[in-house]
Amino acid sequence: IVQFTDHVASLSQVFADSSTDVARSLDALSGALTQVKSFLAKNNPAISGQVAKLTDFTSLLTQHDQDIEQVLHVAPNALANFYNIYNPAQGSIGAILSLPNFANPVQFLCAGVFDAGGTPDYYKRTEICRQRMAPVLKRIMMNFPPVLFHPINTITAYKDQITYDTPATEAKAQTPVSQLQWQPLPGPTTPTTPAATDLSTLLLPNPTLPPAPRGDMTTAAPGGPAMPAVPDQPFSATPPVPGPHQ
Repeated sequence: IVQFTDHVASLSQVFADSSTDVARSLDALSGALTQVKSFLAKNNPAISGQVAKLTDFTSLLTQHDQDIEQVLHVAPNALANFYNIYNPAQGSIGAILSLPNFANPVQFLCAGVFDAGGTPDYYKRTEICRQRMAPVLKRIMMNFPPVLFHPINTITAYKDQITYDTPATEAKAQTPVSQLQWQPLPGPTTPTTPAATDLSTLLLPNPTLPPAPRGDMTTAAPGGPAMPAVPDQPFSATPPVPGPHQ
């Protein structure tokens, strides 16, 4: 009893010491409630209309909960697949068309159509479909149809188009190529054309270049020694004079 009396006395002392603070808090709460009451009185029609619209929206979500569940189930995989097949470097899509049902078209057509009935008559039709259509449908069995949206193997994204989630992932993705860009093919380079060129300089010989040597070139027969070239001779319209042996 003495201990309980001590606790009550301590509580009474706390209230006595903080009576002013409690009074101020109650006054502030009273002012806030007055403002809330005034706000509700002024905006009662708008608030009622918004609550009614919210009720309609929640009922609409309840009616289409299965559709929303299907969208939430399919959308993440669809977005991930689109992210994997999109090439930002070319702004194109590169992927392989996949038709899962064509892996077993007999099961897809016969069982999917006739087994849905769930009666013995439909089971017999399913068996007849399998017997007659299996030789034909087996010819189109495939996992991936031979159709390519983007058959060219090329760069799909440049470095400035890739955002990594962590620095560790970025470190793993580093390649020995300094920059992911088009590399020139090995071979002779394209000759450069001087800036000050016109049609005459392209058609007429350049007078600043030395003339090509003539009369000192040698020719070689296949598998034999080199032979001196025949010097240039003036052209003559008269026939040659016959020699003593002609």
